[in-house]
Amino acid sequence: MAAAYSGASSASIIYDSLQPAHGTGFGTQDNILTLRSNRAVNGVETGKVAWNGTQDHPTGAQVDSNSGKTATFTFGSLGITNAGQILLTWNPNEKGNTNGQKTRVDSLFLSIYAPNGSVLTTQSLAAPVTHNTTPVNPGLGGDGFAYLLDTAGISSVNSALFGINGGFNDYRLGLESQISFADAGPDTWIIGSRPYDPGVQVPEPSSAGLLGLAVLGIALTRLYAVRRRTYIE
Repeated sequence: MAAAYSGASSASIIYDSLQPAHGTGFGTQDNILTLRSNRAVNGVETGKVAWNGTQDHPTGAQVDSNSGKTATFTFGSLGITNAGQILLTWNPNEKGNTNGQKTRVDSLFLSIYAPNGSVLTTQSLAAPVTHNTTPVNPGLGGDGFAYLLDTAGISSVNSALFGINGGFNDYRLGLESQISFADAGPDTWIIGSRPYDPGVQVPEPSSAGLLGLAVLGIALTRLYAVRRRTYIE
């Protein structure tokens, strides 16, 4: 059973196999949540890290809460100014002795916390994702699996963030996840920033109206030219 989350969430986190994702070991990247497989129950490891308004609040028997292993991060510290930049990397360190050398991300919840500890919004994984742990996963610090927000999630988070008076640099990102078929570890979720191009912007309503009139005018002009040519011939 996937880990439960008490607040409302939007299923907008996706696995992106095309996004390069690399782990480099403890102490060299931003570990948001680390799970210890040796504490797993029937191969399942579950954990969460939240912000309570004063400090990080990790929960779960499998969570490694030692320094540098599990922590929330502010948008300012990550240099993230748009939700499209958010990159979560699943970096498992598994032997692959169970379930045909696979590991499965059962659930994933990314929450944004205000400085006072209240939850601004939560995005979640729509369905479990299974990954081959061999040979794709050579161990901690090797290649990982990248998770991003989809278009709807980016829009939803940006709408919430950009409405904050004074900016959102001090707002924090926390994580909750459940993993199945764990037989080694430690396994870690890394948070970081990726290049993001929002693409072509949708015109403002006034601009869109003018554009529509222009297109209509061109169409009418062409229709008139065709009819005039036909009449002359």
